[in-house]
Amino acid sequence: MNALVRVGNGAARAAPAEMRLRAGNVLHLTRAASVQFHQPIMFRLIRVKDDWTTFDGWAWLDGYQLDTKGNAVARRSVFVQWAGLRVVPQPRPAHSERATRSERATRSERATRSERDACPERAAVPAELAPASLGPALMSGDAVGLSPMRRCPANWISRYRRRGVDHRGGGGPASVRTGWDGVQEVDHRGDGDRLPWGPGGVGLRLVRDTGGMAARGFPYTDLKDFLKTLEREGELRRVSVPVDPTLEISEIVTRTVRAGGPALLFERPTRGEMPVAVNLFGTEKRMAMALGVESLDEIGNRIGEMLKPELPIGFSGMMGGLGKVMQLKSMPPKKVRTAPCQQVVYRGDDVDLNRLPGLQVWPGDGGIFHNFGLTHTKHPETGKRNLGLYRLQQHSHNTLGMHWQIHKNSTAHHAVAERLGQRLPVAIAIGCDPVVSYASSAPLPADIDEYLFAGFLRGERVEMVDCLTVPLQVPAHAQVVLEGYIEPGERLPEGPFGDHTGFYTPVEPFPVMHVETMTMQRDPVYHSIVTSKPPQEDHGLGKATERIFAPLLRFLIPDIVDYNLPSAGVFHNCAIVSIRKRYPKHAQKVMNAIWGAHMMSLTKLIVIVDEDCDVHDYQEVAFRAFGNVDYSRDLLLTEGPVDHLDHASYQQFWGGKAGVDATRKLPTEGYTRGWPEEMTMSPEVVALVDKRWKEYGVR
Repeated sequence: MNALVRVGNGAARAAPAEMRLRAGNVLHLTRAASVQFHQPIMFRLIRVKDDWTTFDGWAWLDGYQLDTKGNAVARRSVFVQWAGLRVVPQPRPAHSERATRSERATRSERATRSERDACPERAAVPAELAPASLGPALMSGDAVGLSPMRRCPANWISRYRRRGVDHRGGGGPASVRTGWDGVQEVDHRGDGDRLPWGPGGVGLRLVRDTGGMAARGFPYTDLKDFLKTLEREGELRRVSVPVDPTLEISEIVTRTVRAGGPALLFERPTRGEMPVAVNLFGTEKRMAMALGVESLDEIGNRIGEMLKPELPIGFSGMMGGLGKVMQLKSMPPKKVRTAPCQQVVYRGDDVDLNRLPGLQVWPGDGGIFHNFGLTHTKHPETGKRNLGLYRLQQHSHNTLGMHWQIHKNSTAHHAVAERLGQRLPVAIAIGCDPVVSYASSAPLPADIDEYLFAGFLRGERVEMVDCLTVPLQVPAHAQVVLEGYIEPGERLPEGPFGDHTGFYTPVEPFPVMHVETMTMQRDPVYHSIVTSKPPQEDHGLGKATERIFAPLLRFLIPDIVDYNLPSAGVFHNCAIVSIRKRYPKHAQKVMNAIWGAHMMSLTKLIVIVDEDCDVHDYQEVAFRAFGNVDYSRDLLLTEGPVDHLDHASYQQFWGGKAGVDATRKLPTEGYTRGWPEEMTMSPEVVALVDKRWKEYGVR
């Protein structure tokens, strides 16, 4: 099948590597190789969500059947369900592999007969190929099948409309074929009553990448895929000379981050048996690349769409709602039997954490730390899983100190295990794909599974594998996995550690993990992060959380227009919030709501500004905060919980908080003078100066 794209009324052209689809765009698809369908079909997209290159859910297409001269002879409306719509390049076979048109037609005809004879009447698509778990991708040349179709497998509900009559799929035969490019195709062929319009109906083929050249749904399978992309885009530099993981790597990374430099891959650390990847998320650009988007706000918009509470109106509204449900259904992780992370296995006395090039970041650190280990635990009573990102101090060749802060879910799991007098199984995954790595740091509510969230971000399910010695699951494509347990009541001093606050955290007793099994890929890459006072690599992670969770915060507090968590405030010390002010003391109401919103409760300083103030422009925010505030009236002081690492509070875990109302004051708030008008230049003068700017000779 060949694919051409006709945008608007322009000439048809070959589908580019990636195209941004918008309402009104036309896809012109032809299938010359089929003996059953020789004429082209043209679809015009009626509705595309937010002009995304990719989107999930139901799409409504107006379909035009064309004659051989390209004239439309019939118009039909089609509803199809897919996930992750993307136009991607179709790899071409080598010249020797190409078949003539007659050969392809003969093969197609033969395959059609054999599949019709071999497939049972009610054969179903394998579960892993169902649209709920993968969804078909629109690929240049091969992802939209134009095959006769009336009925679909029972686990794929399809709707086609013609002249007011609905055709529902269910139970039709299906066959699986593997093409030259490694793509397995599920070809749905019905018998009996076919759709009466055109030489054949309009079908949709599911595709699964089995390791060939065809594009996958999400661009990264594991950390190595992400590193390759960064290097290709000029966002990664290799350091080929020997470098010491004790302090030297930290100084190199700190200078690189503060210069806005690239991610770094240290190929020859002087300690450990694998290269070290650092500063992967140090910029918002790389953070967006890590999550497979152009802008972090794209993910926030997806979450905002999911949270819209409006009741669906009409059939198209119902289809949109169903699309949201299908997104949710495709999120849970998928268990696999074998995994790359278990290619190499060390047990018992063979376990040696010194194989890992853990870092000592600052001179005063208490030893070697593993700073990007994704820790997995399970609630001993409910069985609910938790994934968290905590620093791990290496005490010996097989023991780790677990820095589990008081507000974290793993701390709660450990407390229950100790109350029951039980060991707590623990698994730590190092070097996961970038989405899973981010999800481990996301401030999710306790009842939302981190891997469910990662599946939402990826647009496809995360593959998980059972650990070898503990009853937990870990990402199948992790670079290194540590399995072990924590004895009830056991503690060892942990720290000091130079943390993201810019200060050393004190020595405190924390639980100890005994590592019994160590698994890894054959050529693993060790992932770590350097912490220090801002700016540092965690800026990208913090900004991702800010943008991704903005719609959720607005859903909880609709008064909020936008917000900013400054990196200088290490993201949990300060929040700048803009509101659409409507009544007296509205700002104070929002302050209290923020202090009651999950992890935002740890915020020490909240500055509220009007909606016309850009919360990301610190100069503008300072102008409002310095000029619009009577600090005897507009300052709200209170007490509440603060971060475990906060050194300024006189008591650990709680302290003082302040809210600053920098909005315009209303007469009903007791302001009796009449708020002055802010100075702005007239639009006519601005336009005149813009037009004549070059004449002035001013640079």
